Amino acid sequence: MVPSQVVTSIERGVVRGHNSYHSGKVSEWRVDSVVLVTQRLSRSTLYDELTRNSESLEENGITRVLRIGDCLEPRVTAESVFDGHRLAREIDTSDPAVPLWIRS
Repeated sequence: MVPSQVVTSIERGVVRGHNSYHSGKVSEWRVDSVVLVTQRLSRSTLYDELTRNSESLEENGITRVLRIGDCLEPRVTAESVFDGHRLAREIDTSDPAVPLWIRS
């Protein structure tokens, strides 16, 4: 796994690219295969299943289900982790779905 890389070419046995933060440094990797992680679709299946039956949520005392991380939009792991951290800090605010820094 080689994170934060911009692939510039894929040829039999070799991949070339550069670091997304330091584009001047060209890298080359000898490979047997390449798996590109590129899908940019949100994954809201769990949220959709949980919110499908609002009567069941009410019966169980659940007043809201909030979406964070890749459920909203695909992003790097650190951003998704921060979403969880932010929500934990702001869960008791008037509208935890909207970050405090946006509301102020």
